[in-house]
Amino acid sequence: MASANILGSETSPYLQQHATNPVYWQTWEKTDFTKLQQNKELLLISIGYATCHWCHVMEKECFESKTVAKVMNRTFHCIKIDREERPDLDQIYMQALQLLTGQGGWPLNIIALPDGRPIWGCTYLPKDRWMASLNKIKTLQEENPKSLEDYADAFEGGLLEAQNPFSTNTTQEDKQEQSKNYLPEMLKGRDPEWGGFNAPKFPMPVLLRFFQYAGSILNNSVAKLHFKNTIKKMALGGIHDPIEGGFSRYSVDERWHIPHFEKMGYDNGQLLTIFSEAYLEEKNPLYRDRIYSCFQFLKHNLLQQQGGFSCALDADSQDTEGKTREGAYYTWTTKELKTILGNDFKRFQDFYNINSTGYWEKEQYVLFQTETAEAFAKRNNIQIEDFLKNKRDWQNKLQRIRKRRPKPLEDSKVVSSWNALIASGLCKAYQATCDEEIALTASASLKFIQNQLIAPEGTLLRLWKKESEGYLEDYATVIQALLIGYQTFFRFEYLNRAKSLFDYCLQHFYDSDTALFYFKNKNQKDSLYNPIEIEDNVIPSSNAIMTENQWWLSRYFSIPAWKQAAQQRVRQLDSNIASYPKGYALWQYIDLLMQQTEIEIVITGQNAFRSASNFSKQYSPNLLIVIGQNSSEEEQIPMLAHRTKVNQTTFYVCQNQSCLFPTTSEKEALKQLKTILT
Repeated sequence: MASANILGSETSPYLQQHATNPVYWQTWEKTDFTKLQQNKELLLISIGYATCHWCHVMEKECFESKTVAKVMNRTFHCIKIDREERPDLDQIYMQALQLLTGQGGWPLNIIALPDGRPIWGCTYLPKDRWMASLNKIKTLQEENPKSLEDYADAFEGGLLEAQNPFSTNTTQEDKQEQSKNYLPEMLKGRDPEWGGFNAPKFPMPVLLRFFQYAGSILNNSVAKLHFKNTIKKMALGGIHDPIEGGFSRYSVDERWHIPHFEKMGYDNGQLLTIFSEAYLEEKNPLYRDRIYSCFQFLKHNLLQQQGGFSCALDADSQDTEGKTREGAYYTWTTKELKTILGNDFKRFQDFYNINSTGYWEKEQYVLFQTETAEAFAKRNNIQIEDFLKNKRDWQNKLQRIRKRRPKPLEDSKVVSSWNALIASGLCKAYQATCDEEIALTASASLKFIQNQLIAPEGTLLRLWKKESEGYLEDYATVIQALLIGYQTFFRFEYLNRAKSLFDYCLQHFYDSDTALFYFKNKNQKDSLYNPIEIEDNVIPSSNAIMTENQWWLSRYFSIPAWKQAAQQRVRQLDSNIASYPKGYALWQYIDLLMQQTEIEIVITGQNAFRSASNFSKQYSPNLLIVIGQNSSEEEQIPMLAHRTKVNQTTFYVCQNQSCLFPTTSEKEALKQLKTILT
């Protein structure tokens, strides 16, 4: 048995939180599984993350208790895992928990045989139920250990069977018709008043992106309305923080009013993309405001001095009485607001619903809009410019007060995939706003990824300053960010790096039997199996992102085999999509993308970069822009072959690899492009 808690030497904020527990926590990497099997010691595996509210609650009730720790230390080899450091183990044991109990979540607690095969699991349990469960398993191990072995054998079969990525259903139908038929199923259960689906409501950017595109391509008014209504109600709701910007992880109610107050980097990065693409399609001031809101939150709350972005801010912090409480940093009392705002309180109260509509609990209010600034100004006969100035003054006053409060814990880990999602969002935000401050932050983010998260030998790190290779999620999102980076800044180095990383994944992650990618390098064998992730979640499926990457790379570098592989990968998941369309939103987005006319604009000459930005200021997901400025590196892009003219800017508008007559007029090229797009 372990004789000490070793987490004090770990860099993960989550593991450090548990370093003073009386439980003798160990790490997965430093566990001698051979010795455990010889001694027949059961594993107690507990997985969570630094900003997880119920992880904190269970720690306080159970893991800080000497009575509980005594049972855990005597009976089990206890392992703590930060899910953001080891998403592979989190996937394996989350699937086990869902098979064992029919539900999932964090904290994720699993009891397993010494070889890692699970036999029991739960999420949060209060102290008495936790103790009762541990004692029951302890008794079973002492009195009938063979029953545990038999159960593990049987359960392992079901767990491995669940790894088959393909559904057994079959479907033969025209692709465009499939998409039309799946949309009603995808929209089933939507909330027509408040947007989203059933509470608790998660933003789910991958679904929003699909509804925007499918609504446009398939001319589906219900999908269009659902997309616009959802992002509007999210933008107005309490899930958005109007004081420091950004969005919380989810809303516990149907109105997007009361958030679970933790703020995640991956959410705000993806929502930057969503609001930017919404603004490119429709110049709605609300969308533009929320682009800046996400940007300011990321820059002022998560951006580290070296250029990487931290993971998240906790939901919990200390209140005025020194007690740790969820939302203490973010909520307000009427008394506080009257003192801070003085004569402005009445108008503030009306705009942010400091009334029964915005009330939360215990005299606390969550700021909550039910109308836009423009609508409010019109209703109150105020000039919009005057009201926006008024609103900025409120924001500044409340920011000053909030900064005096104890700040929520920051999970300062820098994760490759989350930074890539943020970098992609920043690039899209620059495309939408043409704001140079956003451009500088986006460029710096991509530079940080290239210089700090990609090792000299070309492999990708999972975590900054920690020598562990990234997972498919990291490679997929970094390649995606580099491709979006090219479409934003047109630096060939981004394209070149994206292609080399994809080549590496084909060699080290690809499974030829399934034509899919494993979640981690095939050489890593320290878990029960190597997962293959295909279902979209809060972060889209890594295999789907890789498929979209392959499609774009095939177009940039004219690699027909890659295009065919991407198309085939989508086709082989037809049955999965038919069985559960909502879980495969990105696959369906890619499917629709592949069915559309391929449109390219090639711009060559000295002013190519300056002209290119005018072509990216629109919502056109299937548009590929390439520029050439007579660089030798650019010769690797076939579309630029024999086209670069040093002293003349020339535009080539193409569809399905067939170009219209070239022109030296930007206005004419924009006209040609508009004709093709419509």
